[in-house]
Amino acid sequence: MKNTLIPKSIVFGLFCFAVTVAVVVYLNQMDRIVDHLVQDGISAEIAELKLRGLIIVKFISVCLLVILFILGVRISKNLIEKEQVKLGLPVYLIYASIYGGICTLAYEIFDLEFGISMLTSEPIATMSQSFVAVFLFHFTLGLGTLLAATSFSLLIGNNHRKKKITIGNLGTKYWLVGYFFNFLIICLLYFFNSDLNYFSLGLVWVFISLLIMAFISTTIGTFFLASLIGVAKPLFSSILESISLAVFSSFGVFSFFMILWVIALGLDSALASMVEYLPSYALGILIITLISGGLSTGIWKLNLMGVRKDFMLATTQSELSNLKSQINPHFLFNSLNSLYGLALEESSSKTSTGIQKLSEMMRFMLRENVEDTIEISREFEYVENYIELQKLRVDGNEKVRLEYDIDKACEGDITPMLIIPFIENAFKHGVSAHLESWIDIKLKCEKDSIHLNVKNSNHRKTKSTEEESGIGMENVRQRLAMLYPNRHLFQIFDNDESFEINLKIELN
Repeated sequence: MKNTLIPKSIVFGLFCFAVTVAVVVYLNQMDRIVDHLVQDGISAEIAELKLRGLIIVKFISVCLLVILFILGVRISKNLIEKEQVKLGLPVYLIYASIYGGICTLAYEIFDLEFGISMLTSEPIATMSQSFVAVFLFHFTLGLGTLLAATSFSLLIGNNHRKKKITIGNLGTKYWLVGYFFNFLIICLLYFFNSDLNYFSLGLVWVFISLLIMAFISTTIGTFFLASLIGVAKPLFSSILESISLAVFSSFGVFSFFMILWVIALGLDSALASMVEYLPSYALGILIITLISGGLSTGIWKLNLMGVRKDFMLATTQSELSNLKSQINPHFLFNSLNSLYGLALEESSSKTSTGIQKLSEMMRFMLRENVEDTIEISREFEYVENYIELQKLRVDGNEKVRLEYDIDKACEGDITPMLIIPFIENAFKHGVSAHLESWIDIKLKCEKDSIHLNVKNSNHRKTKSTEEESGIGMENVRQRLAMLYPNRHLFQIFDNDESFEINLKIELN
């Protein structure tokens, strides 16, 4: 499974930083906002109430942006998988309108003037019609958040059906070559357009700004390239799908940094004056997208500095490494089949059954454990094979009681190898050759969820086995937190006589 922890951590960290900046700014500006409202003829008590209401509305707006981002990631993933990216824009417009409407309603409920600003005390021209202004402002934020979610889903996505270029595996050489050419173009654009206002704070700031713009442009071009081209053919069957994803994800890079900037400034109403310039901003972003995207595609197609050759070589080496790692398991799998035939010839039914179960488990490990998700029935079948294999070991021992109930009529997909560690732990610490032992396993399907309950006698013998078990449980806990955040229940009940785990995973 592709590791997405790093990009998720970066996005979360940048968001937390923006929120922290906003909180600090508000703490420093609250008195000024109250004083300004008092000067406008509002009593101090009413001004305080309006300030509290403003903080609540801003908090609601930011929370809804987070929800909108998560929703956008899921929507864009489904659109990419189903090759329906071109439908993204009307869907995004609907959700952005809903977000804008909710935020507008919040201002009406708290009876707030949208023109209250902590950045300026001057009248804002765009605030003449407050209802329209607040809707357009938050609608733009919502649409930008959904576009940023598209970029994020492309960054962390992993499409197994088609071999494609991904953001993370283009290599250092590609980024250096792309950055150099983007920096060169950005410099030329600057020197031919001396009236760029945001490059007017001195030579040092100009140079830093050029470096930042070149990085953003390179990132946009990389998203464009990864959206448009597969390793040897177009990513989608329709060029319209590729172009749609390229444009959405490229705009999303700009949108992401814009949203962070707006959040850091507390979603201030003074920023709404930017809405009237949105068409020109969009045209500028589109031009930069086409330039940087064309540049990245050209670097790839022309194999400048051998960037495509390096990518192909790294990909080939990775595939060879994976194939090499499978040689020994395949050899062992074939050897087990030979032993299975020999056990049948010698009429050793118990041995042949054990070898058969182990072979089926190895087939699962080789073919299906490498996927992101598999059918629940296959995971449950693997669990049952493991239990049956262990049952051969405890059969005939009157001191061991084994009971299990597995629901085989389950539908849906699940991440492989999430359930088996709990079963392994039960047999490892719940069975003793000399003491009374028992294991109860129940694996059931409910509506859009699965439920596992494992109870066993507790026969931990040494401190090392306790530590190993603790590490295993913590490993599973971390995997659940990463793969099913806020969609699972994991409970452990541990004492000297018994050990019990209770696990519930929501699948949708």
